[in-house]
Parts: sequence; structure tokens; C-alpha cells
Amino acid sequence: MADTFISYKRDDLVAVQRIVEGLRAAGLGVWWDQDIVPEAPWEATIERELSAAKVVIVCWSPAAVASENVKAEARQARSRGRLIQVFVEPCDPPLFFGERQGVDLSAWRGDVNDRRFQTVLGALRAVMAGKRPPEGVGYTPRQHAPWATLAAAFAVLSAVLGFVANLGGAR
Repeated sequence: MADTFISYKRDDLVAVQRIVEGLRAAGLGVWWDQDIVPEAPWEATIERELSAAKVVIVCWSPAAVASENVKAEARQARSRGRLIQVFVEPCDPPLFFGERQGVDLSAWRGDVNDRRFQTVLGALRAVMAGKRPPEGVGYTPRQHAPWATLAAAFAVLSAVLGFVANLGGAR
């Protein structure tokens, strides 16, 4: 059993393979579905490895966001406090995953000394040691423009004032 489980969508195989190779080069035990031996029960093997892993790295991309399997693995990892998110392509994470930080590896090409990859390693080692990963690193969900908040507040205020003004006139 490996300490680290990699969850991803097969469309992202090349990018995820670089991550697996980098983690293994750093001396970490990594499991991904490419390690399933022929004739092994696919679903049971994944469930066993996912449950045994100390850390689950979910590799988000538009294809992974659309995958029910990736989202299910991510939910299980999050509920157990073992989730680390990386982005192998720019995308918005699925609902309820955007509140957690992740690391943008979309432009990473395999250099294990790269700051972004070192951030993943640091977070991985922290979670394996039962600690929280470093705060404020990597992916940050897009911020809305300040005018958008002001426009929304104006729309709500206008609706409330319109409602109040029409209270006496509605019959």
C-alpha cells in the first residue's frame, strides 16, 4: 500500500504521469490506477488503495471536474482530512471544492525543484504527518470584480424599494 493515492481523469494521463514520477523521485510511495495489475478487480482495488492512503492528491482539469469518479474520490479524501488539490489544467473546481486551496501545476513540466512542485511536496508531507498543509498557497478561486458586488447590492436594494413602494398599490 502506498501513502499517496492519485485521483485524475484519464484524459490528463501525461500531466499526471509527470506528478507521479516527481513524487516517486522524491522517495514517496505513490499509487495510481496505472498500478492495477491485469485481472485485478478494478473497483475493489481502487477502493482499497483509496482507503489505505494517508494522502489523496486530486488532479483537477475540466475533464476531472466532469468525472463522477474523481469527485467521489475527492469527497472521500476531503471527509477524511487527506485531500490535496492540484490543477493540471486551468479550471474551476467542482462545487464545494473551491473553498480549499490547491496548487496550480498547469504549466509545470516536471522540474522537481520548481517552487510549485515543492509546495505540493510540503503539503503532502504535512498531511502525512497529521498536520494541516501550508495556508495560502497555489490556486485561488477567481475573485469577482468590486463593481459586481456593488451592482448586486444595488439590484437588491432596488427590488426591496420597489416592493415597499408597491405595497399600498397592489390589490
